[in-house]
Amino acid sequence: MTNVPDTNTMIVTKLIVEDNSGILIEESRILLRTAKSDNIRKWNKCGSLTIYDHRTLILNLHMRLMKQIHPYLRNTINTDVKWDFLFGILEGDGCVVGGKGKFGIGFSCHKDDTTIRQLLDILQVKYSVDSSRVKRKEGSGIYACFWLFEILLNLKILSDNLFIFYPKRRKMFIERLFEQSTVKFIVGEKDNLAPVSEQFFIENDVNLTEIEQILNSLFFELKKLNQTNKQKTN
Repeated sequence: MTNVPDTNTMIVTKLIVEDNSGILIEESRILLRTAKSDNIRKWNKCGSLTIYDHRTLILNLHMRLMKQIHPYLRNTINTDVKWDFLFGILEGDGCVVGGKGKFGIGFSCHKDDTTIRQLLDILQVKYSVDSSRVKRKEGSGIYACFWLFEILLNLKILSDNLFIFYPKRRKMFIERLFEQSTVKFIVGEKDNLAPVSEQFFIENDVNLTEIEQILNSLFFELKKLNQTNKQKTN
């Protein structure tokens, strides 16, 4: 753990082991770390807990935390809180997905963990779920993704918050976004729009001018990221 005041390993051990009967944890494996500067607490007030090589324990802790926060996320009227929680999940476990002709944001979770999926439902973000590993009895994890149209509908908040602590992942997101035919049409690089995209824009009353402005900002950000990477390699 990092920069948590008045904390000792006995307290941490008790909190972790609680409700995890049958899991043996040696106190010596729980380390208290002190950062060189208290500046870390400006963005990480609660400290960081790191557990190595104990997947069962990590899964149990994750499910317990999700269970406790679920009612608050479901009932709070503060939409920003819901988005902040989602971005925290994506920052830790999200990635850019999709092969040829597809583009989206994906994340994995346990099949019994409905918190994130219900959060997407509340935020009215449509998504798909791949549970093939569970059906084949190869594991308990599922994979959820939301795709290009949902990204465009929520482009403003995504462009401001997605992968901000992971420049490489954010750079990939922007690069892949500009490779999409629909995006090329919006920014004037393509003359024709696919009928399915045109229908989507009409049905959802999409403001293409606003999306184009956001895309232009992302384009300039991408140029800066490329310049920074070029300077690092020189």
